[in-house]
Amino acid sequence: HPGHLMTLDLKQFGKACAEYGTYVEISSRHQIPSKEGVEELLNTDAQFIINSDAHELDQIGRVDYALNIVEELKMQDRVVNLNSNKIKLRSKS
Repeated sequence: HPGHLMTLDLKQFGKACAEYGTYVEISSRHQIPSKEGVEELLNTDAQFIINSDAHELDQIGRVDYALNIVEELKMQDRVVNLNSNKIKLRSKS
C-alpha cells in the first residue's frame, strides 16, 4: 500500500512501478493513495489497479473510493482492471 505507514516519493515510486511493470494499487479499504497522490502518480507512466483490499466478507467488492478517484481524474485508460483493459502479468525472465 503506497504511503501506508510510510512516506514515499510518489514520483520515484511511480517511475519504478512503470519500469518494473508493477501496478499501483488504489486501495478502497485504506483509502490510499490520496487523490492528490494519484494525480502525482499520473505524471509517470505507471498503470493502476483498483482493489477493495477486503479482509472481511462484507468488504468484498467495495471499491467506491477507488472508482470515485478514477472518475474524478478521468483516468479509466490507466486502470488495468476496468472495462476491457487487460491485466498483463510479468514473466520472471
